Amino acid sequence: MLVYDQKAAALLNLPLHYGNNLLLLRKVKVVVNLKIYRQMNATTPKPEVPSSRAKLLTASITQTLKKLAISCRRSWFRLGFFFKHEIRIKEFIVIEPRVLCGIFLLVLSGFIILSPRPWSIAMPSLTGELYVTENILRTVSIFIGIVFSFILLSFNVFYKYFGRFTFITFFRSKEIRFIFTFFISTLILLVYTTTYLKESTMRDSYGDFLYLVSVVISACLVLSVIPVLILLLRSSQNRNNIKILVASFNKEWTESEFLNRVFHGEGKGSRTSDRDPINLLIEVGTAAIKDFDRQSIFAIKKECISHFEKIHRQEHDFVYVSPFEFYGRIGDMGRALFPVAIKERNEIAAMVMINMLFEAEVFYIRNFKDFNIHELDEHIYDGIFFGVAMKEMFVKALQFNEDGVAEHIIEKCRSWLEVVINDYLPGIKYDYPSGQRFHTDKPSFLVTGIYQSMQKLFRNVLSYKKYQLYKQISHLFSVTDLTIVGSGNTRSTKVFLLQQNGLYNIEEFETFIKFIDSEISFENYPFGIASSRELDEVKSLVPLQYELKALDILFTQNKLNVYVINSIKAIALHSISILRDDNKTGKSALQLILKKIAQIKSYVSAGGSDKQKEVYILLYKYLEMIKYFSDEKNLTDKDIVEVIQNLLSGFEMKENFERELNVKGYFVLDHLGN
Repeated sequence: MLVYDQKAAALLNLPLHYGNNLLLLRKVKVVVNLKIYRQMNATTPKPEVPSSRAKLLTASITQTLKKLAISCRRSWFRLGFFFKHEIRIKEFIVIEPRVLCGIFLLVLSGFIILSPRPWSIAMPSLTGELYVTENILRTVSIFIGIVFSFILLSFNVFYKYFGRFTFITFFRSKEIRFIFTFFISTLILLVYTTTYLKESTMRDSYGDFLYLVSVVISACLVLSVIPVLILLLRSSQNRNNIKILVASFNKEWTESEFLNRVFHGEGKGSRTSDRDPINLLIEVGTAAIKDFDRQSIFAIKKECISHFEKIHRQEHDFVYVSPFEFYGRIGDMGRALFPVAIKERNEIAAMVMINMLFEAEVFYIRNFKDFNIHELDEHIYDGIFFGVAMKEMFVKALQFNEDGVAEHIIEKCRSWLEVVINDYLPGIKYDYPSGQRFHTDKPSFLVTGIYQSMQKLFRNVLSYKKYQLYKQISHLFSVTDLTIVGSGNTRSTKVFLLQQNGLYNIEEFETFIKFIDSEISFENYPFGIASSRELDEVKSLVPLQYELKALDILFTQNKLNVYVINSIKAIALHSISILRDDNKTGKSALQLILKKIAQIKSYVSAGGSDKQKEVYILLYKYLEMIKYFSDEKNLTDKDIVEVIQNLLSGFEMKENFERELNVKGYFVLDHLGN
């Protein structure tokens, strides 16, 4: 009963103590029961739910408004960026507001204080209109001379940067056409207005209209002269003119060149040579090189490569332009500008020309199938053009002692060879016919041709006694070994490429090593960097065999040192590691290394030089390391273990050599410095 009473009190919104007053509760019993009944049987009213069509419409409108708001914000931001950072609208404000406001306030003050006339705005009389119009006509005529002075200045600036291209495109500038048309139209309007007002005997609405239009347009003309001339001066030195010049190598130019040959013969191309885009680019590039204008040089390179790609894709107005012809013209331009850059000691420009030819060559190699202009069944890349261009540039760089440029050319030759190995050969699915003793296929001739052209290029280093460049040559061969091993070619192709690279590598090494005075180190030792990886992946032992030949060459030149011996030791340790996995290549490599150590050891006699005795001691030390590593790895091949043990026991003169060198104060340093 108490629970019921408390519930009743809560339903009636009464204090809790009223629930104990039974008299009061009896009086309201009916009311309470009615409320409880209604509460127990009442259903919560559901909110009105809009229909699905209304939901979709609302969501669509909301989404559209959001997109519109985002688009408006983006457009506003782009507009602000355009005026603030591209057009730079502040630079066109040529009126000083403080001066203008000062004069205006002075006149206004004088008018308010001293003028006897009432304040009113009205059209002047016919005589006044005629007077104003005639004076405006004289003022505009004076401005013509100022404008033509600015145009002449812009012409000289344009000619300085772009040469004879000025005569083709300058007077087609939209700024010149705008200001010229505006001036002529305004003069005609002013003359007409003056004539009409003079012939009128009284004022009329049409005369007032002509007067107002003439005043407004003349004011706009005067105010627009300076901004338009600023734009004209900007465009006169804008690098976008180079883009326009390169883009003129299009369908219209191709048709003009073809028809010129048809009507005037093959040998009479001078009629169009003055407007030839490449000839004009050579003039522009020459001026930029002499002025050390890097931006123009970079723009020429960028636009030429970009245009080459557009022509290849046959975009827009370039459908009938031959990409192969433009490829050749880029080469002609690069070979023409490079000597100018070298002569002017402009190293940056020279490197840009090399990069331009290289990027064009890379694009040609990767898309060589599309350059089959003669539709040959067997279309093969030969690399002759780029090889000849690099040789010419290399000789020119050496003649002018531009060693930095020469190093850059060697680096680009390495990159060129890398593109052929990684892109061209896998692209044509080349598989070297390993069963043949002599290669007769065209791709293998391409590889040997590239190496022969580079060998001729390197021989110029000897002619000009630039022996320090061998560091880059060494880097070329060592990195190429890694490129071959990691390429996507077949195993027989990799072995062939490793043989070619090793053959020319050992020839260059033997030729240059006698002229190198410094110690053999990573910079001038082009072996060993890919030997361990080659044992794992290709398993041909080709790089190792050439490196072991290099040991003989170094020993005869008395230049075998700890760096080279340590390189051989590292390969031996790797061979032991893979020998535990029953890798026959590892065993063969280890046998070759041990045989070479024994052979070099036999070259050293008791009466040998101190350098030979040092080599003898180092061979023993590093052979001990090999022995220690084999014991640590639990090498179980008895033949190898026996060879190592016998070889170590054969160093009978080791202690005598150490005593002799110690007496002389000759320290034998290993890679640990002891």
